[in-house]
Amino acid sequence: MKNGLILVLCLFLTLVSYGQSRSISGVVTDQETGVPIPGANVTVQNTTRGVVTDFDGNYSIEVSEGEVLVFSYIGYKEQQAVVGTDAVVNIELSVSASELEEVVVVGYGTQKKENLTGSVNQIKTAEIEGKATTSLTNALQGVSPGLTVISRPGNVGSDLGSINVRGRGNLGSSSPLFVVDGIPVSAADFQRINPSDVASISVLKDAAASAIYGSRAAYGVLLVTTKKGKDGKAAISYNTYFGVQAPTYLPNKLGSFDYATLINEANINAGKSPIYSPEEMAIIKNGSQPDLYPDNDWYDLVYRNSAPMTEHNISISGGGDTRYFVVEHFLTKVL
Repeated sequence: MKNGLILVLCLFLTLVSYGQSRSISGVVTDQETGVPIPGANVTVQNTTRGVVTDFDGNYSIEVSEGEVLVFSYIGYKEQQAVVGTDAVVNIELSVSASELEEVVVVGYGTQKKENLTGSVNQIKTAEIEGKATTSLTNALQGVSPGLTVISRPGNVGSDLGSINVRGRGNLGSSSPLFVVDGIPVSAADFQRINPSDVASISVLKDAAASAIYGSRAAYGVLLVTTKKGKDGKAAISYNTYFGVQAPTYLPNKLGSFDYATLINEANINAGKSPIYSPEEMAIIKNGSQPDLYPDNDWYDLVYRNSAPMTEHNISISGGGDTRYFVVEHFLTKVL
């Protein structure tokens, strides 16, 4: 009988000890960088009890041994921890890449794709990086539905391309509005952005964009976010490509004697006198006076059959309290 009472008393004390609340504290940090995460949620599973981490990622909560703590934050994977005998529970949250990919830049902020009511297309960086193009505009060719890129490669100096999102207009320009890191820029400035410096591009195609940017957004908006430094050790990125360029078509020109012959025939047919006399025609044919009557194939003298070209991009990023992102571009062409 006495042994039975002792057993019941021990069991009662164990249950009381198990259900007794005590304070648990710790720090919630980023698994990759080790930086504290302020505003992370720390809740007790299946209850309404919970706290939020402070600016330095610290938390403190009253729990009982055996309960489960749930740690969560936007853009990070949820993590759980069973309360044991430890008074300090530190948690490292890992980034949820799938959730980050669903975030789209829309005007003044970001929204999840499933919450969007307007027509917005997001262009991933991987779709434009590594393309051997003359501009960011040409790199967008065929990567987003409803975005038309017109490029005229033969127009030297004006071969950077143009973008059309919402059709052509009769009054003024039908070019979309370009906004880079929150600042409106011209089409020429947008064209000269290196694709390797771009973090994301969102294309606003419907009339809802006018509510934010006004009449300038009548033909759509392209929102560009460039890469920035991240907390952590210095990271060096190097990207390069090598290519060969060649003319697809060069016109065949007549020689100077054939040209002079046709010019004389045209004047005779028009009832005029020939421009070149028989003596001049003889000089042109035998090439005895090349300074006065040259016979040069300038295309053959100036252009090569093929010309190599290389581009090098190197960037350094990182930081702590002060973040940095430094990039340098080298483009080499042999004409």
